[in-house]
Amino acid sequence: MSMNLLVEPEVVRGVTGISDEYDVSDEYLQRITEYAQRYCMRVAYEKHFQEEPDPNPDTGSYIDGSNTLFRTKAYPIADITFDEEIDSEDISGVWIDEDWGVNTASITVVNRDYGIIRIYQDDGSTAIPSSAKYIYLTYYSEPANFDIELFIQAVIYFAAHCVENMLKGQEKITLADLESNKQIIQRKTQFYDLYLDVINKISTPKVAGT
Repeated sequence: MSMNLLVEPEVVRGVTGISDEYDVSDEYLQRITEYAQRYCMRVAYEKHFQEEPDPNPDTGSYIDGSNTLFRTKAYPIADITFDEEIDSEDISGVWIDEDWGVNTASITVVNRDYGIIRIYQDDGSTAIPSSAKYIYLTYYSEPANFDIELFIQAVIYFAAHCVENMLKGQEKITLADLESNKQIIQRKTQFYDLYLDVINKISTPKVAGT
């Protein structure tokens, strides 16, 4: 999944105050910033994996061979690519046919704020057949208190936290280490508490130090 970066590498460089003695390229800072944005996204948003949709909010119809309008159980639907468009990159789905085969669904978002979507077969126009057993959706939802400016601040602080951890002491911590080791991620730096303070203001209440 491609994702638009909300923070430029030079912003992270400025916050951390990296001196000339460290050879940290903008390209490497960009990789750290992208990692930080994905991490903050997973914390701030709530993931819904293989979740059944609710029926048509207007008629109550479900899988009947003609209905295409459904509603997600949680909303607003989150923009996980940060491109200001909610589309198939932000929500995906499958439907299970009468023989238990798994088929790709085509999904169009009608109203992301209220979770209103249209679900079709993969041709993008044919309703899911009445013989289908289930429809499953995968998407993220945005908490009611989400604020994009605070989210950007959280990304900056978390990226700065990662940079400081990578440069601290004699250990040579790599980006791969950060991605695979939760203890390293949560190792305190001057930026970690700042990150927690901001992210907890905009995340679904589930996190103390995730």
